[in-house]
Parts: sequence; C-alpha cells; structure tokens
Amino acid sequence: MGNREIIRPDEELGYLLVQTSLYKQRINNTMLKPLGLTYMQFVVLAGIYELGTQHEKVSQQMLVSQRRLDKAMVSSILKKLIGRGLVYREPNPGDSRSWILKLTGRGEQLAVQARNNAHRLNEEFFGDIDQSALREILKKLLK
Repeated sequence: MGNREIIRPDEELGYLLVQTSLYKQRINNTMLKPLGLTYMQFVVLAGIYELGTQHEKVSQQMLVSQRRLDKAMVSSILKKLIGRGLVYREPNPGDSRSWILKLTGRGEQLAVQARNNAHRLNEEFFGDIDQSALREILKKLLK
C-alpha cells in the first residue's frame, strides 16, 4: 500500500459516487412517480425533447450517442413510451435503416413538466455545493 492512506471502504470515492447516484435516482423516481415515469423514461423523453429543439430530426442513434445511453435499453424504453402514446416514430427519409423520433402532444407536455420538476429538484439537491466545480469534475471523469 505504500504511502497510501487507509480509508474505510464506505469512504472510498467510487463507493460514495455510486451511493450518491443511487440516492439521487431514488429521489428522482419519487418525483417522477406521480407523472407515471421512471427516471430512465424521463431521460429518454427529455432527450428527444431537448435534441428536437436543436435538430430538425432526432434519430434513436442520435439519442443514444448524444446522451451516452445503452442502445438496447433505449429501444426497450421507446417501445413502452410508444405504447403509452408519448412518442411516435416516422421513417427517416435520409436513411431507410433508422427512424425519426417525435413526441406526441402529451409526450411533450410530460417531458416539459418532468424537466421543470427535475430542475427544481436539482437546485435543491445540489444547492449547498459548488455546482460548476462538480459539473467540471464529473465531465472530466466521463472522458
């Protein structure tokens, strides 16, 4: 171990990061439950909404790559959201192998409502820390 300070397992950075993430996800799910959404359904809905404001066409691949999501998980979530009438797909005229994702009116309304709730929750959750510094650290870790 050399000069490395011995840290209790529950004080290891990796453990604390995972526990914080799980705790935040539980809080998010509690906030989203009245809207009938899981956290990952919200991530997909909000991703389609936000990417749709930046791009004319949002494909499933764009959503997966831009939001760093698992392709199979997104596919499964989209099936549920389509079944609930929140999302629909159109053939992509520029690529016959892909679909363009769009929110229905209800899907857009739900995405905006959930996103507003998530912003308020984030302000409360991260309110007492230097959010800019944490954001930069997390972005650096994701690279």
